[in-house]
Amino acid sequence: MTAEAQFNFSLPLALPPPIENAPVETAPLVNAPVVLPFIPQQAERDDQLIHMWLRSARVKSDRTREVYGRDSARFLGYVGKPLRSVTIGDVQGFADTLLHLAPAT
Repeated sequence: MTAEAQFNFSLPLALPPPIENAPVETAPLVNAPVVLPFIPQQAERDDQLIHMWLRSARVKSDRTREVYGRDSARFLGYVGKPLRSVTIGDVQGFADTLLHLAPAT
């Protein structure tokens, strides 16, 4: 079984419509607390996704954000397609273009 088949972390993006004129036995409880799942803001475009990632708590340094942003733009220019269409081969090909660079300190 693949990891995708084992775990599904997706949440519904919309709530089902309310039940109107439902029979009493299937109507929702009255005055019952409703707990809605927290759905974080989602990106509609690649640049929004990258901006959200760079502004996340994991990237603390302004200098790191600047470098990651530049590297992200370079990667997107290399693959020339939306992130949702990127393959592992695209990532490996881009990584090969970086082999000539000196390691960062």
